[in-house]
Amino acid sequence: MTPRILFVDDEPAILMGLQNLLHKDRKRWTMTFLPSGDAAEAMLDTEHFEVVVTDMRMPGLDGGGLLTLLQRDHPATARIMLSGHADSDAIMRSLHVVHQLLSKPCAATVLRDAIERGTVLARLGPLAAAVGGLDTLPTPPEILEALSSVLAAPTTATLVDVVERDPALSAKALQLVNFHYFGSGAVVCSIADAVAQLGPDRIRHIASCATKLADPTALVEHQAAAYLRARAERRATVREGRDLAFTTALLRDLGRLVLLATGADAGGISHAEIGATLLELWGLPRAIVDRVRAG
Repeated sequence: MTPRILFVDDEPAILMGLQNLLHKDRKRWTMTFLPSGDAAEAMLDTEHFEVVVTDMRMPGLDGGGLLTLLQRDHPATARIMLSGHADSDAIMRSLHVVHQLLSKPCAATVLRDAIERGTVLARLGPLAAAVGGLDTLPTPPEILEALSSVLAAPTTATLVDVVERDPALSAKALQLVNFHYFGSGAVVCSIADAVAQLGPDRIRHIASCATKLADPTALVEHQAAAYLRARAERRATVREGRDLAFTTALLRDLGRLVLLATGADAGGISHAEIGATLLELWGLPRAIVDRVRAG
């Protein structure tokens, strides 16, 4: 089945530019272009799209509102925001509903990669809605308390020491730092580099959105085991590969964490595939995604 992609922007010139930019992709994707969030909301009542790419600032239903609606009512649809830096305050308020965040202007290669990553969600079948609806993953209370304490007088070293202990916080930090909107274009696989580039305010934002579980027992066990495995992997790896080895080991069982957070049944899909799909959807580097998928 040909993936269906919806583009939403109130500027006709932008929509025309997107059509021209992706002209050669018209045979592999069915693309629809709409001039407002309100028009998109009406179409979504009767039509399904694998991916929605929207501007932020629009009259009526803006991009943040549209992606919030998608997360609630159409969680199996990948959510991509394409926006200018003038919208930075609104962007920060909408980060929790964005799978990927791209900056205008956006190169065709970057936009294609984001859309391709969005289409992988459909591979999970009935599980796609549970995974696509996630905006964050659960973190043990003790880790959040430690991070809150560190954020009172933060240094990069103390922030890294807490964040890299937890798969959920680390995955979210790597998602944000690899956003085209925030990043320099460099691929970041190191949790320490991610924390250093994001800074205390964005780490504080990640912590404020962290999910909490009523019974964190299994979560605490998962976090502790993942961190011990990651440390062992880092010690056993030559210097130039240590960051990637640590990150991959920490996130290797992310699929189990997804199931713990959602209560969903894997339905025969491997934990490795579930975790890798979420990381791919979130735009993490392919070096990490591929290694997590390999298990």
